[in-house]
Amino acid sequence: MQGGLAVMTQALTARREREQMLRSALHISESDRFQQWWISKGSSAVEELRNRGGRARGPRGQAANDEFKSEAKGLCVTPHSPHSPSLGPYDSHLQLFVWKEMLQVIKPVLTCVTLEDLHDPLLKVSADSVRHVELNSRTLWGLGEAPEFSMSHTWSQESFRSGQHYWEVTVGEKSHWSLGLDAQLSSSKQAICRLNGRFGKHRVKTQKEIPLNLPVRPKKIGTFLDCERKRISFYNADNMSLIHSTAYDTDKSLFVYFNPGFYFKGENGDPLTVCCY
Repeated sequence: MQGGLAVMTQALTARREREQMLRSALHISESDRFQQWWISKGSSAVEELRNRGGRARGPRGQAANDEFKSEAKGLCVTPHSPHSPSLGPYDSHLQLFVWKEMLQVIKPVLTCVTLEDLHDPLLKVSADSVRHVELNSRTLWGLGEAPEFSMSHTWSQESFRSGQHYWEVTVGEKSHWSLGLDAQLSSSKQAICRLNGRFGKHRVKTQKEIPLNLPVRPKKIGTFLDCERKRISFYNADNMSLIHSTAYDTDKSLFVYFNPGFYFKGENGDPLTVCCY
């Protein structure tokens, strides 16, 4: 790699000298001085830059490959030979270094978020290849008929006050739901930031409600909490497009808020699914 870098540095130095010489012609205003410069320096420099490797001729006799060649072609930091180590997709020292640095600050798994009371009748735990907890407003009423406007909510057992955290919640085809973060008060919790879905329309509620015009209705919401910068961001977890990002100013511990929305006689009976891979 050091040898390849030396070759690249040498080529770059020569190219800069040639560029400076060619640019000097832009300041020659007299035609006779320019002609002298062209004969002594310019013509040979331009000719060296042309690719004369081909012998094919075009319809008018000109060389088909008579074009400027790339001096950087064939230059690389990592030599391509059978004895060189293969770095796969990180076949560049810069990308490899950045990738290794990123592993020190990025956790390759979702933050584990569990709900406040696993014995709550609102919760249904499903054992699958992906473990998840389902929050369903209908389970409050068993298998019987639920009132038209029945609604429930809960919070996470975990609280967050420092670090960076990310989790995902599947909302699917639900028409009415709410999720976000609340702050712990003395004996209650106060809403800090919530993302609400209401019949195809979405709003973020902080100290005021902000309507959102989303091109695609999200089915899985990713929430990123950055306690160091005091910022909350919501993403469409299917394509990781940003839905909304906002700052908060409290120093209290934050709890994840879940609300499956109104039941609407079963029309909104699907659960919220908290993903934990």
